[in-house]
Amino acid sequence: MSDKRPDARSGHRPWEGPIRVALATVVLLFLGGSWAFRDAPWAYLAALFAAVFGLLVTVRPGLLYQRRIVQAMADAFAASVLVAGTGGGASVFFPLYFPAVLSLVDVTGRAEGRGQARAEGVGGAAVLIGGYLLATLAAEGWYGPISPPFALRMALLLLFCAAALFMGSEIHALRARATGLSATAAVERERTGRAAAQRDVLVPALSALDIESTLAYSAEAACAVAGASYGHVASLRGDLHRTVMRGEFDACPSWWHPSVQRLVLWSCREGGAVRLDDTVHGVRGFLAVPVGTPGEEKWGAIVVGGGRMGAEEERELLRLAADVQPTLERRPDAAGGLDLSSGLPNVVSLSRVLRREISTGAAPTVLAVRLGDVAPSSVEGLLGRLGKRLGGGGLRAFRYAEDTLVILAQVDKEAQAVGKARSLMRVLDEESKGLVETGVKAAVGFALPGPLAENPDTLVSMALLALNDARGKEAKIAGAVVGARESSERGPADASSPYVQGLVKAMVARDSYLAGHSAGVSRVSGRIGRALSLPQEQLDTLALGALLHDVGKIGVPDRILHKPGGLTEEEYAVIKRHPTIGAEIVASTSELSPALPAIRHHHERFDGQGYPNGLRAEEIPLVARVVAVADAFDSMTRERPCVSRKSAEAALEEIMRQAGTQFDPRVAEALSRATSSPDDLRADDLAV
Repeated sequence: MSDKRPDARSGHRPWEGPIRVALATVVLLFLGGSWAFRDAPWAYLAALFAAVFGLLVTVRPGLLYQRRIVQAMADAFAASVLVAGTGGGASVFFPLYFPAVLSLVDVTGRAEGRGQARAEGVGGAAVLIGGYLLATLAAEGWYGPISPPFALRMALLLLFCAAALFMGSEIHALRARATGLSATAAVERERTGRAAAQRDVLVPALSALDIESTLAYSAEAACAVAGASYGHVASLRGDLHRTVMRGEFDACPSWWHPSVQRLVLWSCREGGAVRLDDTVHGVRGFLAVPVGTPGEEKWGAIVVGGGRMGAEEERELLRLAADVQPTLERRPDAAGGLDLSSGLPNVVSLSRVLRREISTGAAPTVLAVRLGDVAPSSVEGLLGRLGKRLGGGGLRAFRYAEDTLVILAQVDKEAQAVGKARSLMRVLDEESKGLVETGVKAAVGFALPGPLAENPDTLVSMALLALNDARGKEAKIAGAVVGARESSERGPADASSPYVQGLVKAMVARDSYLAGHSAGVSRVSGRIGRALSLPQEQLDTLALGALLHDVGKIGVPDRILHKPGGLTEEEYAVIKRHPTIGAEIVASTSELSPALPAIRHHHERFDGQGYPNGLRAEEIPLVARVVAVADAFDSMTRERPCVSRKSAEAALEEIMRQAGTQFDPRVAEALSRATSSPDDLRADDLAV
């Protein structure tokens, strides 16, 4: 079975065999009309040989076409015998040498083995020329003068062979170059494909990181792709920059160094890569590429130094800048990362944005809406569409919980907040049609910041509380002012409040251990707060939050809450929900709102590995950091089922060992002072 495609090894083409058979048939017909067989038997045999050769090439090309030189030899033999049998040098079949000479182009021009190809080409030319010479001498005699027609034909044949060899040599060079370019292109395509696949994974992964982690990754990646010892990423929007260095250096050319700032500014202004050959603190040779949306003014740059900064490094850095640009560009409202399923900024981003804007005196109004009637499989898509729609209207959406959005709006009047709430309800109704037949008729709660609003958790909690109130109102909108001067006189509820007593009784009813534990945590928290010199108002808030920190365990099923052995992963996931459940329970009572930060965040860790929001360091409210230490201390020093009680000294030692990872070092040190002060109670007395 013959292959219809050209054979890369032999050079066979499927149409060559039939053409050879057809040409041999024409020659046989011409011979039959001009010569009897007895007058030119060798010519007939040569034509038959050419026909058989063409037939074999058509049916089994692999047998005779392993190399192109076989074709040249066969053509030379058939043409020479045919010429010798039909008159010699003056034969009418002399032009058949020229198609045979064309095969030398393929012999010399094949892609592999240039030296061997040239040798075979010259050999083939010698066979063709020698065959014509022998055919002429055999027909006309071995002796006698060279006739002018013979000399002319020989000269033409020599010239044609030389042209074919030259053309084949040039084709060989072009093929070799094309092969090299093809290999390079294949490598580049593979590299580009790998890079594209990595970007498909990288960009969503970066979106989930906070700004510090994204900047650190970008700087490290810049050093890696450029082979540099110094990497720096800087944004001209806010105080966002990160520097990394590899190796031993006496000093680091940080963001504040004039040369680094000049590179960033220069790259942003030019909109392209710039180089600097200066030496800064032992690092020589810098390259900077801009970061920003194509076609718009650049807002940041990636800078590397201390390596070979060629065109390849520049291309790789530009690719890296394009990869990290979408993630870095949306960081003003996604400082803590994105929720990957919906593409919206997550709850950590919400906390950071609120803290940042409250600290600058530009506290926004917080609105909350819950998608109650939408199927879980459609929630993510609907939240993503809502986020895009609201962003075009000047509202910033964050995913607070599975079906809950928190929206920030820069309005400072209650009427304006109500207007934003109505717009939000209209957008939600329009976007949800098709998912819910009649659209979602949502309620909206809002918290308007007053002049004394300082705590972002309180703003969010009050918006959620207002959302619950809004469900019972005809207009489906409710709101509250947080931090107003006239409300600041009321102060938070204390342990004697009916609300607090009711919640404490509910905890005791669910688990008798919680009564003593909650009182102990409140007592230890107060000692820590005094060691930190907190004002009385904050001490009162701390005592309340500590007393109610485990109120969310009311919502944990008995089979999990009272399970004597270890918990499964699924059961532990349920237990981890108790801070969120507790915050929702307390949010329904405005007098208890100061306790919300301690209740919601007392299981956050200083290193950011805690729950429910993964806050870290100063992002965690101070009262929650204090309650976390007091909770651990009381748990270790209190008798519990299936758990051995530790001494206060051993518990304190364990907390100090975890300072900086699980616990705030400053709070842990305050506990140490509280348990060792001669004016205070003995350490063992702190645990009840």
